Amino acid sequence: MPIHAIQASDDNFPKALTQLAQPITKLYVRGNLKALQLPALAVVGSRAVTNYGAEVTTRLINEVAWQSNIAIVSGLALGVDSLAHKAALAAHGTTIAVLPSGIEGIYPASHQRLAEQIIAQGGAVVSEYAGVMSPQKFHFIARNRIIAGLSQVIIITEATQKSGSLHTAQFGLEGGKEVLAIPGDIFRPNSVGTNNLIANGAHPVRSAQDILNFFNTSQQIERGDNQAEDTILKLLRKGQQHSQQLYQNSHLDVQVCAQTMTMLEIKGRIKNNRHGQWSIV
Repeated sequence: MPIHAIQASDDNFPKALTQLAQPITKLYVRGNLKALQLPALAVVGSRAVTNYGAEVTTRLINEVAWQSNIAIVSGLALGVDSLAHKAALAAHGTTIAVLPSGIEGIYPASHQRLAEQIIAQGGAVVSEYAGVMSPQKFHFIARNRIIAGLSQVIIITEATQKSGSLHTAQFGLEGGKEVLAIPGDIFRPNSVGTNNLIANGAHPVRSAQDILNFFNTSQQIERGDNQAEDTILKLLRKGQQHSQQLYQNSHLDVQVCAQTMTMLEIKGRIKNNRHGQWSIV
């Protein structure tokens, strides 16, 4: 996969990154550059995530990704970050991973496969550092400002009182972004950070719709009549695909996929051109 080095002067450079207190003027990208132009939700939280944190992150982000064209941005870290990326991928959504390391050195190394899946599904892996540079301690906080800068809305799903994810919330507040948090058990250390955010003015989140309400309704998508239709429509919103690609990318049974495509064509939702490529009508 080629590495794109984009400059602040380029049309496809996320302009919000040039307006940070510590501006970004060059970004290294593997994957889909168009992903960086989508409306985006940053999802961050504890690395040592609890069962509760894992459940709320997975369910809410999966629903947001299903119901919208919003990109999910996170840091590829253990815990909440990786769960958010995986939830978006499971919904055939777009997700962006921001590295604390050089663009050629995935960190943590155990998430190499996850990074490849993000790219294969139309997302992107980005870094402000070239090569295989190993992350230094200050790189993690620097990475968090990029996560905040790429997003319009930030949600912290679970965090301790001193969680590094709170830096992302602070960068978001400094940039005028909406900051959301999931309320948690007042007796659990992993909920202290999020509960404190809410006590200090962050918006509490009770459902995926609470998140979607902070985005323009045009970014929410018309659903299919069943999950198979949702899957095909979600894939085709990223661009036209051949029948074989849809079979492979949808992970549907071949017969179910073919029947679903036929029904969507009859309903006037998708069309097939002369070269066997399917697209949204």
